[in-house]
Amino acid sequence: MERNIPLTELITTLDTLSDMMKSPMLHEASTRLDQTHSALCCLEDALFYARMYQSTDTSGEGERRRQDLIDDAESLIKMIRTGGLYE
Repeated sequence: MERNIPLTELITTLDTLSDMMKSPMLHEASTRLDQTHSALCCLEDALFYARMYQSTDTSGEGERRRQDLIDDAESLIKMIRTGGLYE
C-alpha cells in the first residue's frame, strides 16, 4: 500500500469512497482536506510576498530568521501536498 499519496489524490479518493459508502464521516474528512488544500494555496501566496519583502534589519539576524521560517513553511507545504511523511 502506498503511503505517500498526494493531497489532491487523497481528496479525490475520499470523495469517491464517501459517495460509494454514503459515509458522512468520509465526506467530512474529504471536506477538511480540501480546506487544507485551500489554506496551503493561501500560505504559498503569502510566502511569495514574504520572499519579495526587503528587510531593513541591519544586523542580518532578522533576515536570516525570516528566510529560515519561509524555508520551513515551504518544506511543510511540500510535505503535506505530496504526502512525503514517510520518506
